[in-house]
Amino acid sequence: MQLVVSYLKNQTKLSTLPKEMRESAEGLKKLLDPNKSKFLKMLPDGEFKDTLLPIIGSYMRKSMAVTTNPMYNPPKEVVEEAVKAMLKIISKDRGWKMKL
Repeated sequence: MQLVVSYLKNQTKLSTLPKEMRESAEGLKKLLDPNKSKFLKMLPDGEFKDTLLPIIGSYMRKSMAVTTNPMYNPPKEVVEEAVKAMLKIISKDRGWKMKL
């Protein structure tokens, strides 16, 4: 994962990654870069935007790591709240109810 993060930070070339990681890393970068730009364009100029500029890339990489890091273990409270939220959504949707 660290190699991919290095690539996303433009600290490592794609060719230095193991072959089996290159396609996924490149796809991830192609997905993240335009979204980062779109997000930054939506923000009004000023102090808030200036504060976010240096950290937005790091934030996006870290938020992706939550879904790609098999060692990540969310706190019990977060899992419980997520389950409650999903049950609420499912209870309002007949299609989901039928699958359960």
